[in-house]
Amino acid sequence: MQFRVGHWQVVAQENKIFNEQSNKTVEPKVMDLLVYLCQHPGKVLSADDLLDKVWSGRVVTGSSIYQTIAQLRKALEDKASAPRYIETVPKKGYKLIAEVAVITPIDTPNSLQGFDNTPRRRRSDKQPQTGAESQSAAKKPFIERRQVLKGDGTARGQQQPSQINEPLPKKPAQSDEATHALDDKGSTGRHVDTDAAQNVSCATSSTRTANGSKMSRTSIESDLSSSAVTHNFLKDDQPTQLEVKASVWLTARQKWLTVSVFCLLLLLVITLFPKSSKTTTIAVLPFNNNTQQPGNHHIADATARGLSHLLNKVKGIQLVAHTSSSAIAKQGLAATHIAESLGADYLIEGQIDELPNQLFRIEIALINGVQGTQYWSGSSKVSWQNIEQQQEYFFQQILAVLKQQNNSVDDLNMQAAQAYEQGNVYRGAHEPNSNDKAIEQYLLAISLNKRHTQAYIRLSEVYFEKYYHEHNNSQWLLKAKGYLYHALSLAPDSAEALNGLSQLQFYGQDYQQARQTARQILAKDNNNLLANLNVSKTYLAELNIHQAQAALAKVLTTHENANEVRALQAILRLYSGDVATAMAALNRLFEQPMDPYYVDVAIAAATATGQSRSALRWIEQRLEKAPYQAQLKVYHVVNLVNVGQYIQAQKLLSELKGLPLERTFSAFEAVYLAQNKASQLLPLLKEYVATHDNVFSNSAFSAQFGLSAVYAGQYKTANHYLRQVLSDHDGKQALDQILLSDAFYRGAFAFALEQDNRPVEAASVRQKGLKDIAYHHRRGVKLPNLDIYKARLHSFRDQNMALRSIGQAIKAGYSQKDFLQHDTVLSPLHDHQQFIALMAQAKLNQER
Repeated sequence: MQFRVGHWQVVAQENKIFNEQSNKTVEPKVMDLLVYLCQHPGKVLSADDLLDKVWSGRVVTGSSIYQTIAQLRKALEDKASAPRYIETVPKKGYKLIAEVAVITPIDTPNSLQGFDNTPRRRRSDKQPQTGAESQSAAKKPFIERRQVLKGDGTARGQQQPSQINEPLPKKPAQSDEATHALDDKGSTGRHVDTDAAQNVSCATSSTRTANGSKMSRTSIESDLSSSAVTHNFLKDDQPTQLEVKASVWLTARQKWLTVSVFCLLLLLVITLFPKSSKTTTIAVLPFNNNTQQPGNHHIADATARGLSHLLNKVKGIQLVAHTSSSAIAKQGLAATHIAESLGADYLIEGQIDELPNQLFRIEIALINGVQGTQYWSGSSKVSWQNIEQQQEYFFQQILAVLKQQNNSVDDLNMQAAQAYEQGNVYRGAHEPNSNDKAIEQYLLAISLNKRHTQAYIRLSEVYFEKYYHEHNNSQWLLKAKGYLYHALSLAPDSAEALNGLSQLQFYGQDYQQARQTARQILAKDNNNLLANLNVSKTYLAELNIHQAQAALAKVLTTHENANEVRALQAILRLYSGDVATAMAALNRLFEQPMDPYYVDVAIAAATATGQSRSALRWIEQRLEKAPYQAQLKVYHVVNLVNVGQYIQAQKLLSELKGLPLERTFSAFEAVYLAQNKASQLLPLLKEYVATHDNVFSNSAFSAQFGLSAVYAGQYKTANHYLRQVLSDHDGKQALDQILLSDAFYRGAFAFALEQDNRPVEAASVRQKGLKDIAYHHRRGVKLPNLDIYKARLHSFRDQNMALRSIGQAIKAGYSQKDFLQHDTVLSPLHDHQQFIALMAQAKLNQER
């Protein structure tokens, strides 16, 4: 079945949609949804309708509908904020608002409309057939034995005997009343079952075949139904002389149709592939270095080779080898002689001149190799930082000229679309180098079509993935932002681009700006799921659980079945202390694919609540797809220690040694404390300081260095570094990503001050730590880690309060027994009988 919806032509059987600019293949379920929407244009279809008809009643979540709608909108290049195809009707469902038209097959010629309505005899009047006649009837062409009636009651593909060997005049169409007013006996005296004939005529008359008319699935099924009725009514009749002649005519007509279809296909091929294109050969000559510094030749060489690299990816262009071009260019020949020697249609030559302030001027020219004439030239100021962008600019200009001068270069937009789709294929491969391949294809797409907004958005997403999975390298985040800003310059109201920007700002820890960007989307589309989720996520990152829950409540009514909403709801419950309900929900949700963000946040919360076995299961699933994610490896080690798998945790430390120590410290701390070797952390950090520059400019590292000094008993050193970090820090955002609050470090600082006989300063630090904990409690954080931090603050001066706090944490599920037993700050409690009893309970939590 083929039909047109808006500007797209749809081939449902092949799951394809296409128009003049694009040709796409969609998922089968996306095509099913499109077909069902087109069967009910202008009608609001609820989620229940779609689940029942498109998913055939299978048990799926509401997010499946949302995701499929989103995929369909993306394929149709539609926007939820300004729909041209699919409109969201709040709290009711979805409505197709584009025009739908069926593309009908080749219709029967008008001359066949004058078909003889001679009635047939009833079954009771049939004459018995001989064996030969029966065999002959069985061999009738299929099209003759299964005829489909047209709307006026005549059969397609039949005509009167008088019309077989003479031109076919057009016969005025009879009205339905005239057709059905035939007498029960026709001209041959044979009877006809008028009721059955009338049923056939009525059934088929509902099918509309006028060009451009709309057709629903009901009308198609009506056409097929009428064909079956006709077949049952006629199949056992004895062939008449008319039928024999009609059969001969139909055979000829079948041949005519076959030839016609072949000609149409040939015409289509000629249209799509007008010529067997001649390959255009281009030679990029070495660029001249006109600067006074001989060392600058590498700038000229890099520009020439970069341009060659881009051109070599264009279908229809063949590049002469760089070594061949260099060898011929050294001979000082004229342009035409160089082109003839290299077999090139075009030459590209260029030169580099030096400018002040470490800038250079690049001049490039495109030359016709046969005539020796210059087609195009261009120049630009460049620096080391933007050479790549200038290569893309020159590449775009050269392709535009070639497109005008040479028909062998394919349409640039089509090639850009192909590069973009290939980038999507690489991106979905999830291989170690697939992101780099995807980046190369997306860059090619925007080089071919500099207004390819989607390619800029995808580039931003890939660079963000590199940032997220490859040790959080800040250069990838900067590139991601750059390409996303370019996409926004082309489509400033694009909700997809704005959501991407909000996400980048979120991971750049600019939570307030991320909220502002998300609310910019919500101002136009209050039901935008991603924007609402981004607002809630920013509050969660600030550990403002109450505000995060309030933001999430806005989408619970419209997207309550979306997996992302349910996952974020469960995570917020986990942070607010409802551990059992939250873990049950998360374990169910994570059995199916989920956005990595929600899994990573759940891992952090589960680690803090002592749910290490679930955390380990989720970590292993994530590491299969993100094996280079450093933070996941840290949580892996910490949770292995929590469940007593010390040897495995020790092995994994070797994979973390090449990473920044301020990001992996928690893993080393967990293993060293479990092995009662906490004093060895300080030498480890000192060795790192000796081999790295400016490490103390990082506040987290300074705090970790002071904590390690506490473990080593060097309290004066500890006080120096911890005072330096914590004196001006407000504690609203933790220094360490794994720790919920700086109250952890303030406990170590207070203990070190007490050991250094500074009780007044220790009391002041203690009060600030308790303030931090109270601040998080007011914002809805009820994790047991806060109780442990409270115990560390009280361990030296108020042991009873410290033991009560540890008891509350263990009652809530806390299980990090090894940390409690070997933490230097808690050493005043280690010999206490109540503490020993609490460790037994923590062990039970660990074994669950």
